[in-house]
Amino acid sequence: MAAVRLPSLLGALILLSALLPNASTTKIDRRALVSRYNPSRTGNFSDLSTPMQVGNGNFAFGADPTGLQTILPFATMSSWGWKNDSLPANRTWQDVADYRGVSWDNHGRPVEYDFGGDPLVEQWLTANPNRVNLGRIGLALLSGNGTSEDVPESALSDLEQRLDLWTGNLTSSFLLNGQRITVQTFCAQDSDTVGVTVASPLIQQGRLSVS
Repeated sequence: MAAVRLPSLLGALILLSALLPNASTTKIDRRALVSRYNPSRTGNFSDLSTPMQVGNGNFAFGADPTGLQTILPFATMSSWGWKNDSLPANRTWQDVADYRGVSWDNHGRPVEYDFGGDPLVEQWLTANPNRVNLGRIGLALLSGNGTSEDVPESALSDLEQRLDLWTGNLTSSFLLNGQRITVQTFCAQDSDTVGVTVASPLIQQGRLSVS
């Protein structure tokens, strides 16, 4: 029976291979596939609590709807920027060095744990070190005499923002006092650097800057 079925099986396999596309020549359009999931948002600027981000794995810049940190103080953080908060009141570095947690008996021998000691020192050790916010970058309006003013949220409207996941480029477009502003935000892949381009008639008028 096996000898009778073998030619039929081979014929079926040959027919199937002819009907299926050649796997060696079929290519996935990876850019199109990734771009399906580009996050975007439109509308106004109210109640936007989640930042868009650009980064490179070691560095990240959180952007509000202006493409920078003009309205919302989102963070700029890295894998190398750390800090220690101030010590609790009436505690010294020696108190930190001398900290000991509870000791519990475990099968006839004491085992020390990192909790159960001085609660103020314990909380400090739990929270430190922590990442430091490296800075904030935003748009600023310039008055007639050249002084800088904060951009009020009430002056912004007609938001369009999209993050290109393939290129890492964040494009933000909106109106400020009726004038269109387009901001491109991106992060270098080989250095912890943020790049920004701003296009607007307000720049030609000398009324807009990045600070």
